[in-house]
Amino acid sequence: MTDLAILVSFLIVAGSAAALVAPLRLLDWVSHSFGWGLLALGSALRIGMGLVLFFAGMTAYWPDFVQTAGFLIGLAGLALPFVGLERVRRIIAWVAELGPGVVRVGALFGVALGGALLVGLGVFGA
Repeated sequence: MTDLAILVSFLIVAGSAAALVAPLRLLDWVSHSFGWGLLALGSALRIGMGLVLFFAGMTAYWPDFVQTAGFLIGLAGLALPFVGLERVRRIIAWVAELGPGVVRVGALFGVALGGALLVGLGVFGA
């Protein structure tokens, strides 16, 4: 389970780094292709990532941090369908109006979270 959690953490870093490098491309893609399918996929991925991190946290170097992050990511995945498609589209449009700087700030948070998860899982020595 720890190997899968390390993969999830690397994916968080890689996806966030991609958003950091090309925020306008990400906003364009999401605003044009967002529908029920992507909403369900995003929800399922977050729930799966949260479960993997939560259970891998039991043997992690920072177990409380990894389990809490897994719980919150899974909770976000459970809440996403209840937010609804139209509200998510309005949020995407609002972020697009604010510009790429806002996306970059969120991406920096994602890189930091993924890096902290990798440290918490003991990838960089322990």
